[in-house]
Amino acid sequence: MKTKKILLAFLIIILFLSVIYLIHKYALYINPVKIKLLIRSWGPIGPLIFILISTTTIIFSPLTSFPLLIVSLSLYGYFATTIYTIIANAGGSALNFYLARRFGRPLIKKFVGKEIIKKIDEFTKIAGLDTLFMARLFGGVVNDYVSYAAGLTSMKFKPYIVISVLVNIPSVIINLYLLSKAVTFNFLYIALFGIWIYILAIAFPIFIFKYRKKHQYE
Repeated sequence: MKTKKILLAFLIIILFLSVIYLIHKYALYINPVKIKLLIRSWGPIGPLIFILISTTTIIFSPLTSFPLLIVSLSLYGYFATTIYTIIANAGGSALNFYLARRFGRPLIKKFVGKEIIKKIDEFTKIAGLDTLFMARLFGGVVNDYVSYAAGLTSMKFKPYIVISVLVNIPSVIINLYLLSKAVTFNFLYIALFGIWIYILAIAFPIFIFKYRKKHQYE
């Protein structure tokens, strides 16, 4: 069993090192045109490349998947991009949890940097299924480091992954729908998308503030 786990970890590392090489070679996060050319060049397995690169942005949370989403919407449309994004989010959430549980804080710090590791440390102090639920529902950009934080606690994997996958689906659906309309330069949807992102950005911090205040006096 131990040998299988080591082999799995090794394969995961090799896979994502390969993806990182592609990212570096094609400067994917600088030039969306290159993202599109790369994904299209893989033909039928282009969606798999999109999923792998999207998963990488979850593991290395300073990276953003925003250009990838725009490219995928133009190549595959709203419905397919929604499915691919849900798969990538599920994979990234599982991998982040596993990496944190298996290798601990030192490795995670190398992945996310000093600023985000501070946020991870804060979240581990109040981590529970209720805070995980709210993070997946309203978390926005905090979703990535919440996965690491959960892995550093005693939280069990099964309820973690069920909540992480299912609760995040409505947010993905709404995000991509508004984004798919906004990229057509429809002013109404651009405004709605901006408002929605703003709501996501403040909803979870407000919840955390109230949660801390509530439990401070218990």
